[in-house]
Amino acid sequence: MIKSSHGFSLTELMVVIAIIAIMALITAPSLVSGLPSYRIKAAVRDCTSQLRNARQLAIKDKRNVTVTFDADSQFFEVDGRRFPGKGSLDNQYGSGVGLGSGSATASVNGGSMPDDGIELNDGSFTFTPRGLADFGAGTAAGAVYFTNNRGDAYAVAVNAAGAVTLMRWRGSGWTR
Repeated sequence: MIKSSHGFSLTELMVVIAIIAIMALITAPSLVSGLPSYRIKAAVRDCTSQLRNARQLAIKDKRNVTVTFDADSQFFEVDGRRFPGKGSLDNQYGSGVGLGSGSATASVNGGSMPDDGIELNDGSFTFTPRGLADFGAGTAAGAVYFTNNRGDAYAVAVNAAGAVTLMRWRGSGWTR
């Protein structure tokens, strides 16, 4: 009678665990170095999403929806609702994520970069019931800039038609 065994030997299990440990040691540095980039992208995507939702809310409810950015406290409000809910952008996302110009040397509109990362009159604008963006007298567009502790720069731009665009600084210019 042939005896069959089921399972793995201790030696086989130790070899598999050693291979997994070696792979983890190799990939860990690249994961850690990529965290600041991942975190700023998450913050910018969240902001872009909130602004697009604000525009949809203005159209759906047929009313003005105001968006305000606060560079000192590092948060923004959509119709009085604060993002992030508590604390600042850096508290929410880490890696020094916040409003600022980072390594960017020119604004998305071609002018000079604002010191606080907010290129809006009084730090706010309003989506109208028609989905248009009202920036106040003499302004047809606006942008908010995000940076992290590595100096990466992203922009969330809004034009007078209410279109919200996410852009990244690529060393010499902005790309979508």
